[in-house]
Amino acid sequence: MKIIVFIIVVLLCFCNLSSALSEKENIELQDQCGKQADVFFKAMYDPYRTIGETTVISKYHSHYNSKLNKCFIRIDDIHYDKRSMEIKEDNAYHLYDVNSHLDFGDCSKFSDSSQTKICWFLDENLVHINCGKLNYRWFAQINKYMSE
Repeated sequence: MKIIVFIIVVLLCFCNLSSALSEKENIELQDQCGKQADVFFKAMYDPYRTIGETTVISKYHSHYNSKLNKCFIRIDDIHYDKRSMEIKEDNAYHLYDVNSHLDFGDCSKFSDSSQTKICWFLDENLVHINCGKLNYRWFAQINKYMSE
């Protein structure tokens, strides 16, 4: 009986050790992803640019998705009125796989009524899904890539 208890205790300790190692590996992969995303962002985007009367400030968030074994970057383009620096309704959001540079989705909204909001994403099978004007659907889908 004591031997069985001892074996169970050893197995439980081993399981805790292996999960700690996977946690450590996950932290290392998140760190690598962050560095790769920084290089990607600097190569692809100007974080502060002017387009006519609009100033665009871009920022990014990176995430290593362990389920998909992919490093993702979400880039937010926030538009400001150049003179007042008030946020305009024109904004754009992008999601990329950092390593393949595959565009996993875009969602843009424009305050100009002549232009419609455009939102789309790739699902888990890389099928193109149109969100139409439903940007909340885009963010819900993209959250799956940025949280697992």
